[in-house]
Amino acid sequence: MKLNRRASSLLVVIAFLQAGLAQGGVSADEAAQLGTSLTAFGAEKAGNASGTIPAYSGGLPTNTTPPGFKPGSGRWTNPYPDEKPLFTVNAENLERYRDALSETGKEMFKRYPNYRMDVYPSHRSVAYPAWVLENTRKNATSARLIKDGVALDGAYGGIPFPIPKTGNEVLWNHLLINTGVAYDAYATLWSVDGSGRSVKWAGHFTFQNSYYDPASSAEEHKKSGSFYHQHVYNWSVPAGSSGFAVLDTQTLDPTVEPRRIWDYDPATRRVREVTGLPPDLGLGSLGSLVTFDQDNLFTGPLDQFDFKLLGKREMLIPYNTHALFFETPAERILTPGHLNPDFVRWEWHRVWVVEAT
Repeated sequence: MKLNRRASSLLVVIAFLQAGLAQGGVSADEAAQLGTSLTAFGAEKAGNASGTIPAYSGGLPTNTTPPGFKPGSGRWTNPYPDEKPLFTVNAENLERYRDALSETGKEMFKRYPNYRMDVYPSHRSVAYPAWVLENTRKNATSARLIKDGVALDGAYGGIPFPIPKTGNEVLWNHLLINTGVAYDAYATLWSVDGSGRSVKWAGHFTFQNSYYDPASSAEEHKKSGSFYHQHVYNWSVPAGSSGFAVLDTQTLDPTVEPRRIWDYDPATRRVREVTGLPPDLGLGSLGSLVTFDQDNLFTGPLDQFDFKLLGKREMLIPYNTHALFFETPAERILTPGHLNPDFVRWEWHRVWVVEAT
């Protein structure tokens, strides 16, 4: 078969464009690092040179009834109840630790001179079920980004990119963090204004993540719509939001099945589908204090930003904050300007840093 020069050039351009639209999947040799120099989910297994980050030794046991746990309480047991801070970062020693802080952390010290971070021993407590780790190993060579990184293909039931190469791959790892197949909870959120006045927002939350269903498969998941996240929120507090309900669904390919949101307004007694939703629209059920894409740090489609992977850093981040979430009443946590530092646990950890423009 012969091709003229123009036709062959066109094929080269098409191949180049297709390569730009689909990326991911490391080589088998690179994937072999999983479980050796890297953990089975892609983190560096060794500790750091300074000793502030320990080697990974398997994480907390995947026991659903740890000592002290009360079934039905909704409150997980603190595995490190007797530990004390190793040191504190404050305005006096800030320069020594500046490189370990996020931009937000630096800003907090600028705005609030009495702000502090109590730094505890680091514990690499993350642990996943064996089937999630096995799927992660498969995803390492099969997962790929398509449609300029907005959609995901070839991944199921595990971390999609345990050895990420791009910002979009890190974001997909974040969107598909393992939260189990489903959970049901009564959740409480608080907003605090500049004077320190707090408002309670609370309701019933139901969450389903069909991407992590061990009884399913990648093929069955695709047949059912490729949902990775289905949330139902039913607000009961404050009075102005009582009875307001939202169903939020998201898929692995929002270009085919876009994010869909339905809400029920008790004032009109109507259910409506919210279409063409801008991701930076204020979430009405939370008084528009946060936007739709701010849930869980970031959620929603990735087409509104350019995500650039800046690399991996050793940083101080909130970690193992069981006391904050499960043991301390809100009136002790909520202080003007920021959370009460007495109840926030900071640890050294390696993190991927992504810049979103």
